Amino acid sequence: KWIGVPGYADHICVLNQSVKDFLIKAGQRAGQISVTGNPGFDALFFREVKEQAIALRREKHWDNRRIILWPSVIEPDVHPFNGNPGNTSLPAKVLNLLIRWIQARNDCILCIRPRPGENEISGVTIPVDDRIFLTGQDWPLASLLQATDLVVMINSTVGLEGRLVGARVIQVLGSVLDNALPLASYGLADETVGIERLAIALERQVSQPRHSVMA
Repeated sequence: KWIGVPGYADHICVLNQSVKDFLIKAGQRAGQISVTGNPGFDALFFREVKEQAIALRREKHWDNRRIILWPSVIEPDVHPFNGNPGNTSLPAKVLNLLIRWIQARNDCILCIRPRPGENEISGVTIPVDDRIFLTGQDWPLASLLQATDLVVMINSTVGLEGRLVGARVIQVLGSVLDNALPLASYGLADETVGIERLAIALERQVSQPRHSVMA
């Protein structure tokens, strides 16, 4: 509601042309917006990060597997600005579906990355399975993303970072925060689906190659 208000800023620097178009549609003037990228993401492209990703895949024997990353999120009870009710069970439902889907395949690995300080994921029992890894904060995110083929997310910026380094991205809709990170509108999601179509999207995207990097 406020991003397009005149006088929001003297000048705005954005990630890519799609975000610029989004702001212009919201009411900002094109001359006040520059496409610069985001220096906060520079570390994703460091040579040592790419080398760590290669080493990680080799160490875990993932070289012939498709790596799927699930960045954990917490759905709020209510939207912080408009008061709409949140779907608090959605993250657990998505993760449980991902676990079942992975267990039916031998060519994929699921990496589950809890949020900082999240000691357990409510509503989910993570099975002991050599296709499922709980990647704690001691796993460097940049190298993990470089090793990932597909990110499945709800509203985590990890999905955006994954797309920048070439991973495919599925955004699952149904969150009260859907409009906060519209990756499809930014040209950064390969598919946006409700949970009922997630399995179909997984089958479609997991067979596709990684994208060329956006840097």
